[in-house]
Amino acid sequence: MLRNFRYYAPGMGIIVLGLIVAVFPAVLVGIVAGTLIMAGIGAIYFGHHVRQLHRELGTWDDARISHFFRDPYTAFERSFFTRLW
Repeated sequence: MLRNFRYYAPGMGIIVLGLIVAVFPAVLVGIVAGTLIMAGIGAIYFGHHVRQLHRELGTWDDARISHFFRDPYTAFERSFFTRLW
């Protein structure tokens, strides 16, 4: 019986959370604030790892590749669809 309960637990948890918010609307403020705080912590964590990756990889040494990524028009000029056959 309890093995099948785990499939219904997330949905029941959301329903209970909805009922708690309906009875105590001030809880919604805490839920939204907690969500925003966690999203901010996640963004800082992601930015930290991007910074470390950028520091490990450095910049492109090849002038052709670095020019290709800097110039937005070059990407369209070297596209498969604009190539003359």
